[in-house]
Amino acid sequence: MLKCCKTVLMLILVLSSFTFVHASSNTSEGLKKGDAMVDFGMRQADQKNKKLGGLVWLSDYVGKKDAAQGKKLLILSFYANWCKPCIEEMPFLQKMFSLYEDEGLMVLGVNFRSEGEEFQATFDKSLEMLKKNGVTYPVLFDRFTNRNQLIYMGSKAVLPCLVFIDSNGKIVEKIQGGQSHDFKKIEEIILKNLGM
Repeated sequence: MLKCCKTVLMLILVLSSFTFVHASSNTSEGLKKGDAMVDFGMRQADQKNKKLGGLVWLSDYVGKKDAAQGKKLLILSFYANWCKPCIEEMPFLQKMFSLYEDEGLMVLGVNFRSEGEEFQATFDKSLEMLKKNGVTYPVLFDRFTNRNQLIYMGSKAVLPCLVFIDSNGKIVEKIQGGQSHDFKKIEEIILKNLGM
């Protein structure tokens, strides 16, 4: 019995390692345009009650035919509280979300914090910034790890980082750093992928 359990455990570890290595095949840059999305779940910030809410998965919106809230385009907006350009783009992303949500656009903010940042302090500060910037699109947090974010951003983790994912779960565009302030280009990407 013990030998059987060890074999099953070893098989699980091997498969998990393969999945992670495959998902982050280019660890310095992360996933890029043309790659399939890697699904992950994180807890949503409940801004009203100032606590973490339910688990949200990317596949709730794109990448599955039976996605609960099927969307034509999902934008992942990776940001950090200390990243001034990240905060500056929030009102623009909110505007796009408000304008095009009914047309099939979904925006998910994903909080990125360095290892030295304590969760609760980061969470509280982020809630203040979201309120100040009028953000109503869902913002996701993770208490323990940034592994999910690093799959998309890579080990360089250049912020801001916007990842555009179509309804089939394919990355159609990825914009990092200063390019994320080319709001005209971002709106063009949105309109093109919404078929407008």
